[in-house]
Amino acid sequence: MTLKKLSPIEKIEIAEAENNEYVLTVVSRFPLGSSCYKLDNYTVNHRGGNSIEIEIIHLEVIPPNSPMICTADLPVVVTEISLGNDFLEGETYTVKVNGEHNETFITV
Repeated sequence: MTLKKLSPIEKIEIAEAENNEYVLTVVSRFPLGSSCYKLDNYTVNHRGGNSIEIEIIHLEVIPPNSPMICTADLPVVVTEISLGNDFLEGETYTVKVNGEHNETFITV
């Protein structure tokens, strides 16, 4: 059995890549061992204006009819998300990840 949960975010960073494309790097550290989670998916939602909302989901694996046994490691997962290049020059944009972490960038 698996449960969908918002991934725990440790750090986010935005950088400009080639062709004026912006890339968001998200670092997640999972509190359970690597045997008890699986990265599921992420969604990028441009809400209009200069706000971008991102949701990163993971699956926590729960073995049926037995106590949860996870490995002792605390995995770090790095996810790179393209924000694209459809931005107005000189504008300030805010990216919010999982409703908690914000990062602002100004386009060039």
